[in-house]
Amino acid sequence: RVWRLSNTGGSVGSVTVTFYLDGVAGSGTFLESELYLLIDSDDGDFSNAAQIAAGRSFNSATGELTFTGVTFTDGDWFTVGRQFDQLPVELAMFDAEAIEETVKLEWLTVSEKDNDYFQIERSQDAINFTSIGTVEGMGTTTLSTTYHFVDEDPLHGISYYRLKQVDVDGAFDYSDIRSVEVERTLDVMLYPNPTQGTFVVRGSDVKGSTIVVVAPSGRQLHQLQANVFGQNVSLSNCAKGMYFVYVTKGERKITLRVIKE
Repeated sequence: RVWRLSNTGGSVGSVTVTFYLDGVAGSGTFLESELYLLIDSDDGDFSNAAQIAAGRSFNSATGELTFTGVTFTDGDWFTVGRQFDQLPVELAMFDAEAIEETVKLEWLTVSEKDNDYFQIERSQDAINFTSIGTVEGMGTTTLSTTYHFVDEDPLHGISYYRLKQVDVDGAFDYSDIRSVEVERTLDVMLYPNPTQGTFVVRGSDVKGSTIVVVAPSGRQLHQLQANVFGQNVSLSNCAKGMYFVYVTKGERKITLRVIKE
C-alpha cells in the first residue's frame, strides 16, 4: 500500500509517521533494522526513493512502526519497505559433466558472505544424498569465484549431485540438483591366461562381484561371490578349451574368456 501527501501550503514540516503492521503476514518476525520509510518525490514507482531509517522504532509485538522527525514535500509518495540482508552466497552457475569415467563439477559465485565451505553430495535416486567431499569457501568477498571438484569414483549410470553451502555459523543452504550419466566398465582381469588349471580374477571391482564360469556348451561350472580383490577359480577337472567368465557387480557386467591348456 502506498500513500501520497497533498498540501496546498508546500512544506509540511517535521512530522511523526506511524504504521500499524499487525495485519501484515509475518510482521512478528520483522526486524527493526530491515524496515524503512520510503519517500518518492517523482512518479510513485519508488525506483529512486529515499530510504529513511532515522527516528525509527518498531514494536514487533504490536506491529507498530514509527518514524519521527520526517520532512515531507507536497506531492510526495510514501510507503514502508523491507530490506533483507545480503545473501550468504550468490550462486550464478553450477554444472556437472561426465569426462570419461569421472564427473567434473564446476560452480561460480558472484559474491560470498561468511562462506565457510561447500559440501559436495551425491545420490543415486535424487532423494538420499551422501557427502563425497568438501571445498573451502572464500569467506566474504564481492569478487566472482570459480570452484572445481572431480568425482574420481562416480556411480555407474545416472547420478545426482548438489552443493551444500555452509556458513561459518553452521547455517546452510542447498543448490539445485544436477544429473550426470556415466558408463563405467569393470576393472577386472584374468591371469594366467592360458592356464594349466587355476586362474585368478583380479581387479578393484572384483570384491563384492558375482563370478560365473560357463563351458562352451553353455553349462554353468561355477558361481562364486567374491569377497576379495583376487578370486581364485579352478578348472582343474575341466577339459582343455575355452571357457567364458562373466563378472557382474550391480548393474555392470563384463564377459571374459580364459583358455585351459
